[in-house]
Amino acid sequence: MRVSGFREVSVCGGANDMGADVIAYTPDGRRVVVQCKRYKGKLGSPDVQRFAGTARDVHRADVALLVTTGTPTRPAREVARHCRITLVDRPMLTEWAATQVAPIPSLGAPATTRPPAPPASPGLLRQPSPTPSGGSPCPPPTYNEMLEADTSG
Repeated sequence: MRVSGFREVSVCGGANDMGADVIAYTPDGRRVVVQCKRYKGKLGSPDVQRFAGTARDVHRADVALLVTTGTPTRPAREVARHCRITLVDRPMLTEWAATQVAPIPSLGAPATTRPPAPPASPGLLRQPSPTPSGGSPCPPPTYNEMLEADTSG
């Protein structure tokens, strides 16, 4: 992603990642949340629906990418289109790797998420930070963060 021009790329996937495997920013400042699915077969609409439930409301994505080595079903593509999720299947991923041009909505398009939330009181919200011990640089949202996302939109 860095070679494609993304900034502040953080790999944060794993158990309890709430649907975010990578968080980065486009050159124009939009927040990108990526969910990766390594499948041999079909990627179904439930996978897209789960990502749709967290990408914008929990992770505050301006751009949501669901990258899969599998083949998205027609219902998965319909849900993605309806929820403004860009599906990146194996052929698109191969092209991205070859050209280094990311398959994201136009860089000229405005951000689509709500304005940032006001700052919280110190100590209420955990701030993501890299950990030298190898822990995730993008911890899952805290209970307060999820409540804030649930009540602010």
